Amino acid sequence: MKKHLLIFLVIFFITSDLYSQGDKEIKAYYLEIPNLNNVPKVIAQNGKISLNFKDVTLTELFSNYTVTDFKLAFPGANSELLKVVYVIGCNPALIEKIEADYSSYFGRHEAIRPIELLYIPNDMVVSGSSAMAQPELSFVGAPQAWDISKANNVAIGIAEQMNVSHEDLLGKSVNVIGSNPSALSMGHGTQVGLIAGAATDNGIGMAAMGFNATIKSGEGFSALIPIANSGARVINMSWGSCNKMPLESQYGQLIIDQVWNSGVVLVAAAGNGQHSCSLGPDIDHYPASLNHVISVTVVGHEFNIGTAGTEPKNWKDVHLNPYPPYNGTHNINVDLSAPGRNILTGGAYSNNTATYAYGGGTSFSAPMVTGTVGLMFGINPCLFPDEIESILKLTAFKNDTIPDNLPYLGRLGAGRLDAYQAVKMAKDMGLPLGTVEVKNRIIDRWDFNLRTAPYKIKMQDNYVTGNATLDFTSRNNIEILSGDYYPGSTGFVDLKVKSVNEICNVPTQINPKQRNLDKNVNTGLGNLTNLYPNPNNGSFTISLSSETKEEVVLEIYDIYGKLVYSSVQKGTTFDVNVSNLSAGMYLVKMLGDSYNETIKFMKK
Repeated sequence: MKKHLLIFLVIFFITSDLYSQGDKEIKAYYLEIPNLNNVPKVIAQNGKISLNFKDVTLTELFSNYTVTDFKLAFPGANSELLKVVYVIGCNPALIEKIEADYSSYFGRHEAIRPIELLYIPNDMVVSGSSAMAQPELSFVGAPQAWDISKANNVAIGIAEQMNVSHEDLLGKSVNVIGSNPSALSMGHGTQVGLIAGAATDNGIGMAAMGFNATIKSGEGFSALIPIANSGARVINMSWGSCNKMPLESQYGQLIIDQVWNSGVVLVAAAGNGQHSCSLGPDIDHYPASLNHVISVTVVGHEFNIGTAGTEPKNWKDVHLNPYPPYNGTHNINVDLSAPGRNILTGGAYSNNTATYAYGGGTSFSAPMVTGTVGLMFGINPCLFPDEIESILKLTAFKNDTIPDNLPYLGRLGAGRLDAYQAVKMAKDMGLPLGTVEVKNRIIDRWDFNLRTAPYKIKMQDNYVTGNATLDFTSRNNIEILSGDYYPGSTGFVDLKVKSVNEICNVPTQINPKQRNLDKNVNTGLGNLTNLYPNPNNGSFTISLSSETKEEVVLEIYDIYGKLVYSSVQKGTTFDVNVSNLSAGMYLVKMLGDSYNETIKFMKK
């Protein structure tokens, strides 16, 4: 079958399709309105929108132009800047008029531009009724990882629209934004979602790295906060651009920081080299190269290196052919690599919900990592985003020293995804007597953090130099068996032993009002509150500070955020008995008028 190289475009943040009304072109813009008094009321009538401002002059101005859309750009954002950013669909002449004569009412503006989906398809469509090869899964150790975790009770996010009616997504995926675009308009998102989280072991279609993970989807940056708020633990962004625009990059970093700080991991496609950026294969793509994003590039997985009659780009762990076009991005902001050529997924831009195809690009590499993160949270929901990234890098197969990859030394990230080793380390981090092994690592950059304290850490044959930082905490001991640990002046190695670990990145079902405590509220009593003994058999004592004599609402959650016990307590010391609970890790939340504290305990 003849192969066609197709380039598909999607809107960055919010759809901004251009169309014409007579000779009037309508575009979508970001528009800052710093003063809330200047935000108009939107009146929709007969398919048209009119904007009514408190200032009649502005109402008259906007009535002279066609306005097709006006809404808050980033609902749920907590950044003061993002709270005043709106999307307006209008004729460019209106924006020009605002800039020339009404700048005192409005802030900055910028056109919302389309960017490329990071996808290179093959036109090989097959029926979902027959078995289809997926060697990429075995190559990264997915079957072994599934023996440890199947991502039960974990939601992953896809920052694109998806066809939730696809046979391998049916019943396990939902669009959180609520819109229902046509199946043909969301083929790329459907393909990405299938790689990360298609229903697996169900006798139809394909297997997915995320196995039993459910999926929350929505399009672009504007959907990241809603997806995170819906319960997703990791969000995939398989799109990007090497053209960095001032406002969208500023807005994007603020959104990513908020999502990351809420405990959600972000994964992005690093870029498809010259296919996605005419400036070359070593140019940063965004959002992949933004802070707090795990950037994933592509390697081959099908053939042993040197196999006759095959292209080098399809050799195992090899990044690119030694000749152009260089359809893979490599730079110092890449964090990992993963298979991304001839990957089985859904049929491109098809409304046939039982169609499958092979395709490629970093669009398909990223969801392999996203699905793996889902497995990691499935076995250890307490991990924080920086720990997830650290584990992925500490377990990756270092592939930039392969002779074919030497031209990209230091620009393929920490190595190629090893799903089994990553999920195994995530499990070992949470076991009561687990041992985490960090070995055979060459580390000269990045920050590595293991804060949720495994029982024991063993370090062997590691070489730590440059500006790398290692901040590891264990509950029993840390052994350095061999290696050199001499980071530069900007790096450090900080190893700590703390007998009781009380931190856990678990979202709990808390009333939103409780998440926005007054600035004067004490949200961390620290050593003033004790829970003992810990671990325990379900019976323990909580001792509050003498300063906290108010009524206390005590709630206990399991590691999946489910409320399993609730009571109201008075006094500074009280006993709790939850011996009926199963063995495992739990969180105790104590809520009062003047504080909010969480303590973790282990039930034996």
